[in-house]
Amino acid sequence: MVHLDKLHAEMSDKGLSILAITKQDRAAVDKFVEETGAKHPIVLESSDSMSNYGCNSYPSSFLIGPDGRILWTGHPGNLQDSVIEEALQQAQILPEFPKALASARKQFDKEKFADAQTAVLKAIEGGKLEEADAAVATKIDTWLTWYAESTVTEAGKSAEAGDFYEAWVAYEDISKGYKGSAIGKRAASLAAELLSDGEKKDEIKAGDRFAKIRAEIRGMSSKKTLKALAPMTGKSYRDTRAGKAAAALIAELEAAE
Repeated sequence: MVHLDKLHAEMSDKGLSILAITKQDRAAVDKFVEETGAKHPIVLESSDSMSNYGCNSYPSSFLIGPDGRILWTGHPGNLQDSVIEEALQQAQILPEFPKALASARKQFDKEKFADAQTAVLKAIEGGKLEEADAAVATKIDTWLTWYAESTVTEAGKSAEAGDFYEAWVAYEDISKGYKGSAIGKRAASLAAELLSDGEKKDEIKAGDRFAKIRAEIRGMSSKKTLKALAPMTGKSYRDTRAGKAAAALIAELEAAE
């Protein structure tokens, strides 16, 4: 994975994070690192990320944008630097929380982003921060605002494209993480608006059911996976996006047997 090491060395300071995931054992990974000198992080998993991402070829790479959406997928050697550069132009990097903002960091780690932002603003307004810490605090405040607003914007695009489940999940995340704030209330309202429409609500219910099933089938045999997916072919779900995705997965599994 020389290409990944090159990207890690050249673009990590611009905001790109490289993470390799494998199901191989530790001995095999240690040997790989020793032989290649790989510098990028490698995670050993017991689940099945490849299946979760709907990918069947190896090796495969995913470029995930700052909004959490998959921007590109394919063989890692085919990923063009220009695609990454374009994505990085849209990204904002969250700086490390200084010790002076420890209380804000605790709220952030709990995904209570509105509370974290309030703590950051209080620290700034208090005027007791060191100059360097104050500058970082301002960047954190900017990032927290950007994250919420960009997530809501992208959720709107998902809704316009007919992916109501993805939009609803994003709205729900922001409504919970920024609870009590203006953006949190707006996200909650938009989530409720989606659920008020019968057809959209059906899509959301189907998407939620499919997401839970996909989490359950990790590591399952094909036979058990097919059984778990069966409910998605029922009348309630089969005509939804999730139902069609499940049907495609079932067909793929049956063809492989």
